[in-house]
Amino acid sequence: MVADATVGGATSTAVDNLICWSPNGSSFRIFTQDLEPVNGTHEAIDLRFVAIPYAPVSTLPQVTLAAADASAGEHGADQALLFTITRSGDPAAALAVPLIASGTATAGADYSGFVSSVTIPAGSTSTTLPLTVLSDNLAEGDESVILSLGSSVEFTPGTPASAQATIADQPAQSWYASNIPDPAKRGPADDADNDGVPNLIEYFTGTQPADGGSRAPFTAQVTGGSVVFRFNRALNAPDVTGVVEWSRNLQQWYRSGQSDGVLSLNITEGTSSAPSDNPQVIDATATTTAGPLPEGLFFRLNVTH
Repeated sequence: MVADATVGGATSTAVDNLICWSPNGSSFRIFTQDLEPVNGTHEAIDLRFVAIPYAPVSTLPQVTLAAADASAGEHGADQALLFTITRSGDPAAALAVPLIASGTATAGADYSGFVSSVTIPAGSTSTTLPLTVLSDNLAEGDESVILSLGSSVEFTPGTPASAQATIADQPAQSWYASNIPDPAKRGPADDADNDGVPNLIEYFTGTQPADGGSRAPFTAQVTGGSVVFRFNRALNAPDVTGVVEWSRNLQQWYRSGQSDGVLSLNITEGTSSAPSDNPQVIDATATTTAGPLPEGLFFRLNVTH
């Protein structure tokens, strides 16, 4: 320990004081002992010292979390998400890592596979957690899945300590959520604008479900020995299908090529609009090989998810 002596405004190294210290818990104590003056006089001194805090170096491994596959959807082939948990340091021992799920998506309802803790096996520096998207009939829009590292005395969180993925809603459900203000009227069988056309049909035909004046035409015209049934089909409705069916009693319905035991119809579809038009105008032509079409035929457009 070095002390400075201030004499007459000038500073010099003290030579007649003994200075020492001893530890006292998390602090230390300074001792001084004035010795016989070397130059024949006692001199006052000012003690000045700096305490530097001690920062221990952590030997714990660091753990990070990342989304290896950050997007999936309720519709289509890709319904899988994947998260990767990685550690640093010596992987000789297994390491348990707690996880916390958050976001607008709910574990168990919107996706499966979440566990509150994963283990990085001994000898490995990482592990993965796959999640599977669950489809539903709710018009929710896109939802987020956020996984975060939980607290543990076995590791320190690194960067990033959380990761986010996105679950895309079914196209029809997303369309309902975007175009129908009232969440209570977003079901496929609901009629949000009370125009007599269910939301599902409005989605398929490309009309506005919140506008009662927006209705797609459905027409049937007899031409010679055939019937042409005309309707619209939206290009941006990939998750629904529409099939023209026929009946003679409004109870049993048949599709193209099927027979009711007496009559069989062939129904072929063609587009009468430009390829870039949205919606497309579809002409479904029904014919029979057994002569002209009989009276009393009914047709319908069966739209399903």
